[in-house]
Amino acid sequence: MSFKFEIIESALVITDTNTGIVAEEHPKRDMYFDNKKLVQDSIVKIYDTNGVNETSSGVFEKPLSECQDPNGVTFTDATLRDFARENLGKTSGGGSGTGWDGRVDLYANLPTTLSNPAIGSIYLVEQPTTILFGAYKTRQSGLYIKDLDTGSLSDWRKLNVKVNFTDAEFALVNAADNSKRAKIDLSLLTTSTTYTYQHQGKNGIIAHLSDLKPDFNVDLDESEVSVSRVFAGGRTTFTVTHSLNTIDVKPVVFRLSDGRNIGWRIERTGVNTVDVSRNGNIANGLFRLVI
Repeated sequence: MSFKFEIIESALVITDTNTGIVAEEHPKRDMYFDNKKLVQDSIVKIYDTNGVNETSSGVFEKPLSECQDPNGVTFTDATLRDFARENLGKTSGGGSGTGWDGRVDLYANLPTTLSNPAIGSIYLVEQPTTILFGAYKTRQSGLYIKDLDTGSLSDWRKLNVKVNFTDAEFALVNAADNSKRAKIDLSLLTTSTTYTYQHQGKNGIIAHLSDLKPDFNVDLDESEVSVSRVFAGGRTTFTVTHSLNTIDVKPVVFRLSDGRNIGWRIERTGVNTVDVSRNGNIANGLFRLVI
């Protein structure tokens, strides 16, 4: 005895090949197979996904060896799954009738072809990925959504609510070009360390340390609007106005000719002024103050 599976228009039709009688005919969008039965017992059990209890609402159940594809070739585990994924659980227009776009056995079987399926597609992973004889799960079964389009399994993210994300699975992606991503690497943190990043209540840009520039710099030259020069008692004093509105600054003076720091007396005379002085009659334009 054998039964041929065919898709005729929008219906799954199962025909007894010995008698030619149609054994089952149902909307293909409502039909799927029991994977556990297939794996453990080599039984093809087709059930109605609209049933109250899907796995008990079976409409067809026969040994795999008695089931054939539309060409009359006996199904294997793999070809039965391919037939089901291609045809069952779908509307006549090809969309998902069960809330997802495709099914696979394991996470490793999710499609990685570029742009196929498209970003936003949802697939059902039917079995968890386990190690050590099933004692540990490395990937859960459930629904996965395609967030990226890089051609790798990392494009897929499990659909669930999480409080903690690993740094391997979390990334910020540019809305216009998903190849532009920002990731966080926590590998350098010591054990039991929590790093807290708190935004300040103001606008700004996060930059690399190498990109940071001094808040203020000016040549010690009285031709500069912010600089005045006085030579008295054998000592030259430059008064600099910086407008940083704090005395918590670290002024440094260096010689322009060779970039060397030179000993100057530095006084914070106000929240916006600094006096730098040195013995001798120091000419304009030889030194620079950096804050």
